[in-house]
Amino acid sequence: MTKEISLPARVDYAAVEALYAEIKEARGEDVALDGSQVKHLGASGLQLLLAAWKSWEQDGHSLTVTSPSGKFSEHIEMLGLDKAHFSKAGAEQ
Repeated sequence: MTKEISLPARVDYAAVEALYAEIKEARGEDVALDGSQVKHLGASGLQLLLAAWKSWEQDGHSLTVTSPSGKFSEHIEMLGLDKAHFSKAGAEQ
């Protein structure tokens, strides 16, 4: 079963601590992050998502972003990643 977590509108330094706790609680299971409400993705938010994605990959589970907003995809590209990066299951890469 996949655990669903909604990302906040602003995934930035101010949101990282609470988001980290929520994501960490789901360790050991597949996770789908709903990115439909994201209006801003900051570097610290992206760092958290990348670290979680890598951890899930090492654990053999997937961590994906479902329904990424236009701003989520735009900010991913501005920060140097392919916008499809989080749409792929970590265990498959």
